[in-house]
Amino acid sequence: MKTGFLLIMVLFSSKLLAQPFRERVMDSVMLESFNKAGYKQMTTTWSHHEGTTLTEIQIYDQRGLRTEHLQYNGYHWTRHKESFDSLKRKTAFIFFDEKDTTLVTSTHIFTYLDSLSYKEEVFNRGTELTNTTLKQYKKVKDTLWITETKTAVNSNRVDKNLHRITTKGDTLTISEYVKYDNAGKIRAIDTYYHLKSKDKKGNDVYTGGKYEVIVDESIQINEQLYLDALKNPEKYHQYQLDGKYPYKYADEITSIRIYNPKGQLISNKDYSSKKTYEYNALGQTVKTESFSQMPGGTEQKISEEVFYYDQRNLPVKVVETVPGTGQIITYQFTFK
Repeated sequence: MKTGFLLIMVLFSSKLLAQPFRERVMDSVMLESFNKAGYKQMTTTWSHHEGTTLTEIQIYDQRGLRTEHLQYNGYHWTRHKESFDSLKRKTAFIFFDEKDTTLVTSTHIFTYLDSLSYKEEVFNRGTELTNTTLKQYKKVKDTLWITETKTAVNSNRVDKNLHRITTKGDTLTISEYVKYDNAGKIRAIDTYYHLKSKDKKGNDVYTGGKYEVIVDESIQINEQLYLDALKNPEKYHQYQLDGKYPYKYADEITSIRIYNPKGQLISNKDYSSKKTYEYNALGQTVKTESFSQMPGGTEQKISEEVFYYDQRNLPVKVVETVPGTGQIITYQFTFK
């Protein structure tokens, strides 16, 4: 029984996450009609299992920023609210209890210290400060350094992470995620690349994957050097950050994103899944297709979504078809 219940919850959750038009920022075409009609709220309803209507409510301000989000997944409601400053930066994020959506469970307050750094404070039940995160950005030539320091109030535990993004010309972007231990020493570095190219149609193609460091082979054959690397791994991690080791592209490509000359995403492939997008003359999505392909297998189409708009360019419905089962799910939209 427990396994079956979890499976149902996963089905509901995955379908809720796949729901069309879940955007923190409304697109410009929809926003113009939304504001002109004086609307504040968009409600989406659909049925995944017979007799169960799923609901999502999104409330937007005049700038098209989502300030409140409620959803019902067949078992309970979840709710959160957000607020923004004049520069459209998030200043607060509030979570509410699932059993009582008027009860605050946690509040995140964002304070901007300058244009390149901010502090996030988390309050339990909205009043008790539990942890503080300081996020700082520093741009030096072709490199962006993002440092995140999280401090737990009760334990005084400090977690530090560093994200370094380096651009090499117009084609290569390298992302390094540096993790530290409790003593502040580097314990691991995960490195990824995004390589930009153009296909024959003039589309921009971004290929991503792991960027593997090539460590000096002398470490493997020099016993003293090998023991030193085991004893002081942070020193060799620092060598990596200092650029003393070359890199190579890993054999496995983990993501491929393709944008047309208008800058619209037309294909997004990640590991075993792929999704394609089609647009109308206004730049609105009119059709998506999702595919799945297991290693060594053939590509299988798993769903298709067709989008319908009214004369005001607001969505009326989205019809999703699942080829394997013939199931049809219709998402309907109302505004007020």
